[in-house]
Amino acid sequence: MKTKIYLTLFLISLITFRTNGQHLNQLLGIKEINTAEKIRIREVTAISKEFGDEIWPGYSKLPYPFLLVNDSVEFLTNYPNPPTGFTYLGFDSIMNSEVYIRKRKFPKAILSAFPIASNGVPVLVAGTPENIKITSTEWVIKVLHERFHQLQQSYKEFVKESDALGLAGDDTTGRWMINYPFPYQDSSINWRYKKYSKALAHAVAQIGYPEFKSALATFKSERSSLLKMLKPLDYKYFSFQLWLEGIAMYTEYKFLTLLESYTPTYEFKKLPDYIEFSVYRKQVVSSQSRFLNELDLKIGKRVTFYTMGYGEGRILDAISQNWRKKYFKKLFFIEKYSAKLEKR
Repeated sequence: MKTKIYLTLFLISLITFRTNGQHLNQLLGIKEINTAEKIRIREVTAISKEFGDEIWPGYSKLPYPFLLVNDSVEFLTNYPNPPTGFTYLGFDSIMNSEVYIRKRKFPKAILSAFPIASNGVPVLVAGTPENIKITSTEWVIKVLHERFHQLQQSYKEFVKESDALGLAGDDTTGRWMINYPFPYQDSSINWRYKKYSKALAHAVAQIGYPEFKSALATFKSERSSLLKMLKPLDYKYFSFQLWLEGIAMYTEYKFLTLLESYTPTYEFKKLPDYIEFSVYRKQVVSSQSRFLNELDLKIGKRVTFYTMGYGEGRILDAISQNWRKKYFKKLFFIEKYSAKLEKR
């Protein structure tokens, strides 16, 4: 079951190599991993080490196996004992890692984290920014998001407690994480969700202002009203997705906030699609506020959980400084992280 669940999470260096992979390189007719891709990966590693533990203890020390998906091949880094099928290319000094290669198996625009072998080690699997159609800056932040999923999956109780939610029904593939029949199209629930999401957007906007206390009370009331409309299993799925994807979106925001004082490497700033992290942060805050105010369940479906988690994570920051210490102790129900958010 563990492998199936992780597979579902999939469904949600021009420095010269000391290479013995030149024959494969010639056979496939491909180029080595290019400098821009190495620079982006190095930037992710540096940011993770400098800021990760400030958000989530253990983030920077987590093993960091990375599979870069190119047009025709996949490059595997930071993986001590690669699975069968990979050929050794050599050590790359920019990424500070041994590098392995194989023919491409995954979609070129993939961005996910899941095991690629039976050992269960979650691997960060990412296409290039060009294929995903995002900037290098956004790519770095989205990869940090997926690295947080690696941290979630590394928690020893994750699979066991996911199964214990009882959401799989007759599904034995693990695809319930994406395909669970949440009542997105229910008009009454959608109407209640809109009231909840607008109250959440307003409360987030009032953080740090005198009106926050009143806005928080309204948000809590609307949250409770929404949850009361959900059937028990629907409530569990709501909570699971908020914990899983929502807080991963919140983690993007937290990194961007910390990166206000960060100076990227010269090489990263010289990339043609680079934008400042502070500029991208403003874009994220603006878009998430717009989604909370405008996106409904019928249209957004599972994507709405990302936005909800962004907002609720910021609310938790405002009312409980230590809530993140409880995140891996009390899985899936984030209202348990503060008495001020307790449900019903």
